[in-house]
Amino acid sequence: MPTVNSLLDIMRARQGMHDDGIVRPSPSYREAVRTLVRKLTELDENEQIEVDTMEGRRPLGIYRRIETGEVLAVVDVEPDPPLEDQ
Repeated sequence: MPTVNSLLDIMRARQGMHDDGIVRPSPSYREAVRTLVRKLTELDENEQIEVDTMEGRRPLGIYRRIETGEVLAVVDVEPDPPLEDQ
């Protein structure tokens, strides 16, 4: 299971790609990533986080603290909106 520190690195990189326009996910996905990053920064960097991908179901990621069972974020992976012609 990933630690807060390793997951935070990944999610900050994703958030950076959103902010830089490299990828353009749905607004709900962007907000879920922002929420997760904010909550992860408040935790001990060595705490373990469970990532439940709900295999076999709609693409969904549930990020949960192992110690308390608190759900930090539910990330619903929606398709990227189409790119506009430039």
